[in-house]
Amino acid sequence: MGVKSDLYANFDFEIVDEFLDHYSMMVESMDIMILDLSKPDMYNQSINELFRVFHNIKSASGYLNITKMAKLSAFVEDILEQIRTNHTSVN
Repeated sequence: MGVKSDLYANFDFEIVDEFLDHYSMMVESMDIMILDLSKPDMYNQSINELFRVFHNIKSASGYLNITKMAKLSAFVEDILEQIRTNHTSVN
C-alpha cells in the first residue's frame, strides 16, 4: 500500500483530505517564497514563512505518522531556524 492508502486506512477521510489539500497549498506557496529569497526586501519575510510552512508540515506529518516527511521537515526547519537566528543568507 502507498502512503495515501495507509493514511485512509488509519485516519478519518476528512483528516487525510484536509492534510492533502493543505499540503498542496503549502507546496505551491513555497515556490513564491523561494523566489522571494532573491529580493532583499522580502528575504526575512520569506525565511519566516518557509519556517512556518515546514513547521506545519512537520507537525501534521508527525501526527499522521508519515515519519520520513516529518524528519525531513524537521531537518529543513532546523536549518531555517539557524538562518533566522544567525541572520545568514541562503546562497
